[in-house]
Amino acid sequence: MNTPTSLIQRWNDLATRCGLRQATGLGLDLLDRYAEPQRVYHGPSHLAPLLGLLEEMGAEPRLHLAAWFHDAVYQPGDARNEALSAELARTTLAAHGCPAADREFIAGAVLATASHRAVRPEHAP
Repeated sequence: MNTPTSLIQRWNDLATRCGLRQATGLGLDLLDRYAEPQRVYHGPSHLAPLLGLLEEMGAEPRLHLAAWFHDAVYQPGDARNEALSAELARTTLAAHGCPAADREFIAGAVLATASHRAVRPEHAP
């Protein structure tokens, strides 16, 4: 299930679950980003299994959105990739009606991918 068609279907389903407005174009933009020529590993073949794993785990929709954005900005060797991806998530999701608290959660999850380590809060909400 790695084709662009199946990925955009997954995106559209997620966008509907999250209440995003008119988000198909955003999903297509993200897929275009993952298809950029400088990407060796961080392409659609990386995104699809990650989304599948999140589905298997029953992860909440905000984590699925974070997965879509986690490598949205990628230049090999650039230490700002995660920060730029998080900012892209904040701004584009705002434009599609994602609540501010959800945008910050998603951006925080994207930033956490810089170290590939999860931080477990003492008291989860």
